[in-house]
Amino acid sequence: MVISDAVSILFTLVDEFVPEKHQPLLYDPASHEPRWHQYSLIGHVFKSLETALRFRALTGINVGVEAILHDAGKLKQFGEAMRRGRPVSFIGHEPISATIARRLGLNEESQLLIRHHDISYRLRHDRVLGRACRGQTDLLPKLLVLAAVDTVAKGWTQLQVIQRPEVAKKFRLICQSDGLSDELAPILDEAIRTW
Repeated sequence: MVISDAVSILFTLVDEFVPEKHQPLLYDPASHEPRWHQYSLIGHVFKSLETALRFRALTGINVGVEAILHDAGKLKQFGEAMRRGRPVSFIGHEPISATIARRLGLNEESQLLIRHHDISYRLRHDRVLGRACRGQTDLLPKLLVLAAVDTVAKGWTQLQVIQRPEVAKKFRLICQSDGLSDELAPILDEAIRTW
């Protein structure tokens, strides 16, 4: 799948999951956990794409399609909450996003990256990363880039100002302990701390 197809699919998913009368809320930052996200859900997705393209230019690692679809599960959760008249919760959106990715025909690697894109905010544990990458060491750089994309695309809320230095430190430790490229670690670090 190419990026332009993923963008088109994103809006098809909006129509599928979110009642039309509630779709304008997808563009409202107040509807997307504003403590953690500076941007609306749709704004976050497009900031993710912009950030993924920047990473691709600097590292050659391409996670553009995954960046567009990494929060597809949030669309489903948002639509269900609106239909039921309940508050929106995005807890657990990652496996829903991966299931949607599978339904859309994305390969297993993309599904895995989407399922685990939230590693920035989990406690680091080598076995968790090992399971996430299923022993495929070439996936770890992609996973870290997608996670960094998600982190950067959240913007600079008060909680992100506090959290991002910790995420950068965590990624430095992961890069050191897993022997990742000396070129990737400083790019991840700078992106998380300054972009």
